[in-house]
Amino acid sequence: MELPVIGVPHVKDKDDIKFMIYGDIGIMNEKYSVADICFICDITGSMQYHIKVIRELLIDFTRNIQGIVNSQPRIAFVGFRDKEEEKKGKQIECVDFTAKPEQIVEYLKKVKCFGGGDTCEDLVTPLTRALSLDWRSDLNYVYLLLDAPAHGKSYHKEEISDYYSNDDEEKLLEKLAVHYRKSRINLVVLKCNENVDMMIEIFKKYYESQINKMSVIEMKRDECLKENFAKEFLITITKDISCLLYTSDAADDMQCVDLGGRRIIKKKKKKK
Repeated sequence: MELPVIGVPHVKDKDDIKFMIYGDIGIMNEKYSVADICFICDITGSMQYHIKVIRELLIDFTRNIQGIVNSQPRIAFVGFRDKEEEKKGKQIECVDFTAKPEQIVEYLKKVKCFGGGDTCEDLVTPLTRALSLDWRSDLNYVYLLLDAPAHGKSYHKEEISDYYSNDDEEKLLEKLAVHYRKSRINLVVLKCNENVDMMIEIFKKYYESQINKMSVIEMKRDECLKENFAKEFLITITKDISCLLYTSDAADDMQCVDLGGRRIIKKKKKKK
């Protein structure tokens, strides 16, 4: 399976590279985005409440990020149901990246959560679909909301029903984890229950490296859900945006930084 390569468009001169890596904070070019945030959400029957939570908090999220960097992040949405909905054309519901979060909110108002014959879900299709979106930022995030593991006997306990388990499915998901890491997409799992724990641990083995770490936010349904989710969401994203602001200062002198935003310290030659 050939996976798309994501990232900002090819640039030709130093000014474009400076903008691509560090962002011209407050003067956002149409070609680039300070942060691209994609929500990949299970929209089977059990998820209506959690979709409502995301919908109600989405505009506040983007306003908070805009308040930090004085620039609007872009939001995308990929909703997924299980394989039996594929023939009906209802397996994937998708909105590509937009700087207008109200468009996503209005779309989510119309999303109906239904389906789900067995417990497990098809994660390969939505994770692949998300890679084909119009990514334009150097700060890329996927928030994966789910309450059930992927198809594959390695990803769940024996008592969990799985009508589509096969080895090929497991290999594809592991390949996707590696591709997300290489594509520099920050992956955050929004975990609704313990059914997904085994899958998360396996996914981490293929996704994580010394640089990439997969975050997990608890999304158990209780009276504190909205407050806790809002807090954890901003923690996962603002720390990286703060780094962007820091390295953008260093970028004022392009000869003093490398393409990762790190200052180049030249060793002084000792006089003989």
